[in-house]
Amino acid sequence: MQKYLSLLALLAAASLSAQDFRSTLQGTVSDPQQATVANATVTLRNTDTAQDRTTNTNADGFFLFQFLPPGNYELTVKSPGFRTSV
Repeated sequence: MQKYLSLLALLAAASLSAQDFRSTLQGTVSDPQQATVANATVTLRNTDTAQDRTTNTNADGFFLFQFLPPGNYELTVKSPGFRTSV
């Protein structure tokens, strides 16, 4: 039986210069017992352009995507022993 991944993601609009339209997406991946999942693969796909960005969570389950242009996105998290979460 595979475990499920939980995902807490926060989307923050850039709050620096008034002309910057890009955003940041950050979050933490954890298992059902709220233990963080290190080295999970996190892929962010812009569904409008089909462009992917991929990163891995750190030892605390944290991930970060910066300088994201406006658009529609799909986030996928994979880690061995867990079901893929979209």
